[in-house]
Amino acid sequence: MSVDISEPISITYPPPSITKNLSFGSPQPFLIGVAGGSSSGKTKVCQKIISTLLEKDRSTSVKVVRVRLSDFYRILTKEELRMANKGCFNFDTPEAIDFVLFNQFLEKLKNNEVATVPKYDYKNHVRLDQSNSILNPDVVILEGIFILYSKDVRDSLNLKVFVDVDDDDRLASQVLRDTEKFNRKIDYVLNQYVRFVKPGFEEYILPSKRFADVIIPRGKANTVAIELLASHIDDIIALKKSERSHFREKNLSHSPLRHKSSRDSLKESMQSLNIDNSNYDELMK
Repeated sequence: MSVDISEPISITYPPPSITKNLSFGSPQPFLIGVAGGSSSGKTKVCQKIISTLLEKDRSTSVKVVRVRLSDFYRILTKEELRMANKGCFNFDTPEAIDFVLFNQFLEKLKNNEVATVPKYDYKNHVRLDQSNSILNPDVVILEGIFILYSKDVRDSLNLKVFVDVDDDDRLASQVLRDTEKFNRKIDYVLNQYVRFVKPGFEEYILPSKRFADVIIPRGKANTVAIELLASHIDDIIALKKSERSHFREKNLSHSPLRHKSSRDSLKESMQSLNIDNSNYDELMK
């Protein structure tokens, strides 16, 4: 069941659907998926959530990472690249994403391994040789128009968010972004919107809204909803850290080494390294 945050409201939080994948004794990061149409303000929403979390957790040094699904665009064939350079390739379909690679990335995050994020050149439509590595984050915010489309991805998320913004507002934002950031002509942007963006939103993105735990109307303008959401996420992080600390303490208390003296432990270490410890007791007197 989704929580539609349009006005200041009281929420019983977190609902079971949000914490069902959260293992409180483990070092797994808290995974948040933020979806919504193109130019709906997802990035701004993510940035506001991150800044709020960092402000709240200054004393605990919480590590928050944002990852864009668009960095996982698949490698195009020569013909597809030629079409992309002419503005004829459709990036607003799930087939444009390398979900195999993305799911491998998610698995490494959940297994507390080093997870690699590829770098993508959006202007030239190619995956670069460089990449970024992520290790031991507390929170990972996964942002993208198709974040809630794939069931495999949804099942990996602890919290699913949909940024809901009117079509006209999204189009206006896209025109400004593409003309200023990518130096594209307005005719080009409008053609892309009518041909790919709008149909892709209606077929793939809007239907995924029903899978969201939290829906944020008006996007980045809804500061009350964003701050409320960030506060709830902060509460879950605090609970997770508390449970993790308790888990470690419990394991340590049952460890055989916990009941050995430091002398015994050092003596065993010397023996394991084939160091002569026959005179150890005499030397330590």
